[in-house]
Amino acid sequence: MIDDKGVAATATLEYSDSNAKSVKKDQLTFYQIYSFNGAGRGKPSGSVGFIAATLPGKPGAISLVTPQTDSSFVSFKWVAAADTSANADMKVASYTVEQANDDKTTWTAISCADAAKAECKLASTTAGKQYTFRVKANVKNSKYGSTAYTESSAFTAKGPATKIANLKTEGTYENKVNLVWDYSKDNGEVTNYAVSYYITPPAEGKEAVYIAITDAAKLD
Repeated sequence: MIDDKGVAATATLEYSDSNAKSVKKDQLTFYQIYSFNGAGRGKPSGSVGFIAATLPGKPGAISLVTPQTDSSFVSFKWVAAADTSANADMKVASYTVEQANDDKTTWTAISCADAAKAECKLASTTAGKQYTFRVKANVKNSKYGSTAYTESSAFTAKGPATKIANLKTEGTYENKVNLVWDYSKDNGEVTNYAVSYYITPPAEGKEAVYIAITDAAKLD
């Protein structure tokens, strides 16, 4: 369809070739424009080239990197966007990662050092708060734009396990002592316990030398 804006010497013409069967993917195709009047067709314009290429597919599902071992960050990853064109300008060059505000009305870009690896780590999170992210892929030549966004579900930042309560001994022997305590009941499933031991109490604010007890999760 040709749309003549009707401004004589500075007319802007828009040409949309929606049925160009000769145009093939990743093929460089050239265009020329002719003007017509009552006397016939004028000379052709100079030519302009166009490569028919498609954007990569959008990034895949976003998920948490597990285990999340610190309460001060949320670490997540996504399935990398797949290149769909042989055109170098249309190859995935980078990712844009954004975080939603609490009611998801605005999005703010965040810096991710490992974005090229399809991973991101957001520091300074708040335990118990929900975070939502979205990711899009950007191609090498920015004039072609970016892919659609992929949005995550809401992730809840976890804090550390709560302080152990009611630690006591139940039976002491010449070379053995049985310790029992209450489970930590919040901030996620406890994966392990560690037991500290010392001859004299540690200094204020210092940790005792400790050993990890691999079977301590079973409190019989």
